[in-house]
Amino acid sequence: MGGYRVDGPQGPCVESPEEMVGRFQAELMTVLPAWRQKLAANPGQMMELEQQVHAKFSRGADLLIVGLMAVVTNTPEFSEGCEQVRQGATVRLTASAHSAGHAQDG
Repeated sequence: MGGYRVDGPQGPCVESPEEMVGRFQAELMTVLPAWRQKLAANPGQMMELEQQVHAKFSRGADLLIVGLMAVVTNTPEFSEGCEQVRQGATVRLTASAHSAGHAQDG
């Protein structure tokens, strides 16, 4: 795994969660004045503004996750953890369990 990008396939690879937090902070700084102005001019739009803020912070969470994935997914510990999850998720069917399931269907 690796090579995570947020600006399309030709964009630069994400390097770290700190990079993504910085990017998110910069995005917030560009919208804060408009949000302030919108609320001051029309307090009745508070619900709409709150939805915009939630959407923006959802994007921030996504950016942070990509940053974390960029640094963690290439580690041996992550690979080992993924293998343990795969092994734990495997459900073995036995003949008796399989047959019992069919008996209940009829």
